[in-house]
Amino acid sequence: MNDRRAETRIRCFGVVDVSWMDRRGGERRERGSLEDISYSGVCLLMAEPISRGTVIRILHSTGEIHARVRYCRLRDAGYFLGAEFFAGCRGWPELYLAEHLVDLQTLVSRSANRAGERAASAAAGDTGA
Repeated sequence: MNDRRAETRIRCFGVVDVSWMDRRGGERRERGSLEDISYSGVCLLMAEPISRGTVIRILHSTGEIHARVRYCRLRDAGYFLGAEFFAGCRGWPELYLAEHLVDLQTLVSRSANRAGERAASAAAGDTGA
């Protein structure tokens, strides 16, 4: 199956507060889990469904952003909700990612260095040094 997305999505994890107006005009608020993020949108795992076209407000430690629900599908773990950021809000992913992404190259390099140091220490201990 071809992926029709124009932008790369980055898997991530984080808990955000999501608020929206329900069909009766009442404000709703629920916690959601970030599943992935791109420059123009986000996928959230929610406990309750939110109707397509609903404007949501996503609150996080880096601020808040407004988006429109594009889809909401029931899966085993809950409702996967895809939302598109409003055009003026598209800088938010960089703020979020800067705070939460791990540089895997640095992580692997550090791990290899530590393993080398442990091996050298063990070898020195084996020779009686």
